[in-house]
Amino acid sequence: MVRPLEDYFQVDSPVMLPEELLKQCECHDEVGSRITCNPPPNDTDRDVLCLVSNVKRFVVTALAGGWEAGGSLEDMVDDFASRAESSITFVSFRSGINNFIVTGSPEFYRKFMLATSLAKKFNLMDKQDRIALFQAILYAKEYPVL
Repeated sequence: MVRPLEDYFQVDSPVMLPEELLKQCECHDEVGSRITCNPPPNDTDRDVLCLVSNVKRFVVTALAGGWEAGGSLEDMVDDFASRAESSITFVSFRSGINNFIVTGSPEFYRKFMLATSLAKKFNLMDKQDRIALFQAILYAKEYPVL
């Protein structure tokens, strides 16, 4: 069962997700080391993966709401307006310790959740191991024996 996004961000969080962003999410799941590691770290960001039908509309809404663009969006800032919606794999946003990973691709969303479930099953505590797993599943990248 998918929980409402607001459940992911505790009351003591410096920023709550605004309703206009919540409405744009078709589905969402909590991801990141707080979910995949046991015991979970408590000194790390909170991450939520969100599937939307219109990434560009979400970007405009998030930036207007004061969310900081992550590296994924900064890398395409020069040509973002002219990019085709289908060419945007994901964008990320940050506000305090809250991170939002947003995609318009159901395939990317499914692969990200597969990597999350495997990282959780194998309890990958080492960050480099988690990165290798995600890179392999999301982008079919090969890694030397770790």
